[in-house]
Amino acid sequence: MEVCGKTMVQVKVLIASNNGILCKGMAKILSEDPCLQVIGELTSGQDVIKSIDDLLPDIVLMEFYLSELNGVDVALRIGKKYPNIKIIMFSTCDLNEDGIFHALEAGVSALLDKSSTEQELSLAINAAKDSNLYLSPSIASMALKNVHGVPIRLPEGKKDCRNFLTPREREIIQLVAEGLTGAQIADKLCISQKTVRNHRSSLMEKLNLRNSVEITRYAIKCNMVNIDS
Repeated sequence: MEVCGKTMVQVKVLIASNNGILCKGMAKILSEDPCLQVIGELTSGQDVIKSIDDLLPDIVLMEFYLSELNGVDVALRIGKKYPNIKIIMFSTCDLNEDGIFHALEAGVSALLDKSSTEQELSLAINAAKDSNLYLSPSIASMALKNVHGVPIRLPEGKKDCRNFLTPREREIIQLVAEGLTGAQIADKLCISQKTVRNHRSSLMEKLNLRNSVEITRYAIKCNMVNIDS
């Protein structure tokens, strides 16, 4: 996704919320960024599904508890048909562990809670644009505390988690699990962001992983990061 480069390609954002005032407020915040274009403000999950073919957004910013069809179901349907559309989900009330993991399994790029700030919204948008993951601190804490109980998919016949990864791939897994962005990893390892993306794609293919959440689970399972500190 080319974002506001020399050709000034804007990222198209579709917003969906049960609360019309909240929807308008988010649209106003995003409209202040010249790299973003709000292409729709919808009020139900069914409206999103009905409109997605015509609008074809780059990012869908939607409420977790949408009317008619909840956010997780919408994310699953969009991901099946348009895997390149990024999903950012937010909630105006507390999310439980099941809700968080259902959203993550649906492939969301970001998950925001009721206390999220305008700055966090910006971080979530940037994460989605860069194909990274952003979780609000409270949600990230809950997810990491319970990640040991969530099964991950390992390549068939691979008993030792790390033997079939290159040293650079292991470094990148560790840094992704620690929450670094692609740019931060590139800076830390003194390599280009393109090289980071190539290594990340390679290790995800080797390990049959789909996103940053699964990379983090893998790293924890293989004792490649410490989440107890």
